[in-house]
Amino acid sequence: MAEIPCPRCQTTGTVPDPGLTRWQCRACGHSCFLRRCAACRRVSYVDGFQGYNQSWACTWCAQPNAGFRQRRDRATATAGDLAAELARFTGVAPALGDAPVAGGAPAPDHAPDPDAEPPGQAGRRSRRALTIAAVMLLIVVAGAAIGVGVGHLTPAAGPSATSSASVAPDGPIGTARPAGPARTAPAEARQTSRPVSVTEADVSTVDFDGVGGQLTVVAGPGPVRLTGTLNWTGPPPRASVTRDHTGRALRLTYRCAPASPCTEDYRLTVPAGTTLTLRQPSGQLTLSGLSGRLSITAASADVVARDLKAAHLRASITTGQFDASFDSPPQSVQIDLTRANGTVRVPGTVRYRVSQQVSGGSADVRVPRSDSAGRTIAAALHDSQLALLPS
Repeated sequence: MAEIPCPRCQTTGTVPDPGLTRWQCRACGHSCFLRRCAACRRVSYVDGFQGYNQSWACTWCAQPNAGFRQRRDRATATAGDLAAELARFTGVAPALGDAPVAGGAPAPDHAPDPDAEPPGQAGRRSRRALTIAAVMLLIVVAGAAIGVGVGHLTPAAGPSATSSASVAPDGPIGTARPAGPARTAPAEARQTSRPVSVTEADVSTVDFDGVGGQLTVVAGPGPVRLTGTLNWTGPPPRASVTRDHTGRALRLTYRCAPASPCTEDYRLTVPAGTTLTLRQPSGQLTLSGLSGRLSITAASADVVARDLKAAHLRASITTGQFDASFDSPPQSVQIDLTRANGTVRVPGTVRYRVSQQVSGGSADVRVPRSDSAGRTIAAALHDSQLALLPS
């Protein structure tokens, strides 16, 4: 695990995989690629909306770097690289407003002195101390702030006899506890984090529609279980837990309130053969050991799926990374990438019928192929790269 501070809000977050080359702040949602500057050799935060083949300015020295590539970029660095480097340089990321204007600061002709304090560090440390003191004062004043709980909303068809969900003591979402001074407190002082716990038995299909952040999905025995925390600033998010008319299909929906940023940190456990549909607007999505039909839609996200035994996989990724590996040969795989990078590994013991539609980018196909094969892999690439490799 690696600890990385956000250059936008200065919140330090934990990255579970130090090998990730893309990072997103769970607090404010800011997304960055990690690249090493050719001038000062430090790991730089490159904005998540960086254009292909466009130059980017270093976070530290502001010198321009050559054209950006999401895949096979020689400047690629990892979260572990950045964490180790920040540990040498007091572990502080530059605030976005403090970064020098591109071309305004000369690049050093040698690597930075590890014992030297980064430029502007003292001023940022002072401002950060004042900010922390102000926030702590607001927290004390708003001790009786509006409390909201994230839990199980009553399904339209009535509560399920086999379902349970925890509700925080403050009440369900949308219910506010009377509060005095907190009613006039600014939205930024009402940062709230509440636990989420949902348990549903006798489910064969799960449809999960989440907010940005981190979602881990694993196969496990017993009922469907969703645990973790939901964080927000301002009005509380909207949550919904419902079943269809058959009672076998479960839908979990979480939505940020208008002008109220929110993030999730969830763990979803489902029986291995459960049919699963996942929608992740940003952040990190990690899946392991699933064998049911699987559909993934994600944007500005890093998606990693390991030890899959699913016969059918469909993934649509926009501006992100996708990495999937199968333990057993899938029957069908459909991949749609837009400004994204993907790697799919399937057992090379069988042949696959592979089709490609490429409108910008490239596909590297190394799996055994046959036009008459019953197992299919279809790829649609839009300014993206995909590698199909034998595992």
